[in-house]
Amino acid sequence: MEVFAQAKDNKGLFHYLMADTEEEIYDYCDNYRTVPKGGQMDLFDKEGLSIENWSFNVTPAMAQSHFTWVGTKRRNTYRISRPFDYAKGNTIVRDTF
Repeated sequence: MEVFAQAKDNKGLFHYLMADTEEEIYDYCDNYRTVPKGGQMDLFDKEGLSIENWSFNVTPAMAQSHFTWVGTKRRNTYRISRPFDYAKGNTIVRDTF
């Protein structure tokens, strides 16, 4: 059973997170860093995410499109799967469905 959370960073932007357990979301929020590539970290600005809300009864469509998987123990169960050709050993890519 997955858990879903809405977290906010120090700039006021919302991040929608999902994982297997609440502890994985807490760990991700504690270790979150917003240093831009090639940038410098502001020593006086608090880093990390704060959890604003826990979400319940999230539909699979919302989980696929809005939430980011931060779990570490297993793979995202809401990822979009693709057809696989087992004889050739590769993913089937179609232009139209």
